Amino acid sequence: MSMHDRLNTCFTDVISQFNNCEGMQRFWRGELDRIHYGHLMREVFHHARENPQIQAAATAYFRGPQRESVKGFLRHAVSEIGHDQLALSDAQAAGLDVSQAPSQFALPATTALVAFAYYQIYHRDVVGYLGYLYFLEFMPTGFGAEYMQRLAAMGIGPQAMTFLQDHSTIDVGHNKLMNGYIEALVTDEEKLQTVMYAMRVTGHLYSGMVTEAFEDADRYLAGSNELPEVAYAAR
Repeated sequence: MSMHDRLNTCFTDVISQFNNCEGMQRFWRGELDRIHYGHLMREVFHHARENPQIQAAATAYFRGPQRESVKGFLRHAVSEIGHDQLALSDAQAAGLDVSQAPSQFALPATTALVAFAYYQIYHRDVVGYLGYLYFLEFMPTGFGAEYMQRLAAMGIGPQAMTFLQDHSTIDVGHNKLMNGYIEALVTDEEKLQTVMYAMRVTGHLYSGMVTEAFEDADRYLAGSNELPEVAYAAR
């Protein structure tokens, strides 16, 4: 089995687990409403705004032949700028007050997802970051249409699905970039195993973010206070 086939097989397993996590089971059963979706997109905002800088940071650790991927990585990182605002606009279109979102802490599961990417880059092997990126790029192209169909059934209009719509189309091109990154950077079995491990961790942590966002919406609907409005952006 080729390296690409093995990565695709790993992704198939990871996305299956994600689609069957607690939060996504609630999603498929139709137990959620626009407020749940709004809370999720607020967390996607917190996550997405970090991604351009995470990808750019990875290039500082490229050495030798890996440096040939720097230009493509940085261009890719720049193309991700502004996607956080799409997510925030979607949350607002779903009915959530997002005026304080940029100065609030993300939920703990969202912070863990962001932190893992930096941990993989800084403390393990930068090539493993491709597993994080692979999950994020292939999830919307593989299942975006299905997610949007389910959201429409929940009463979510297209004006509140701009983030997912954008990623369902633009990430097709990013998938091609991924193939190039893999050819250039995944040079042996050890690095392949590192990428697959990071992909599994990312899928697990993304599942936690989704589930926790829906639980946060439950608390909001029950009348509990939301997260304190603290200066997240300034930290």
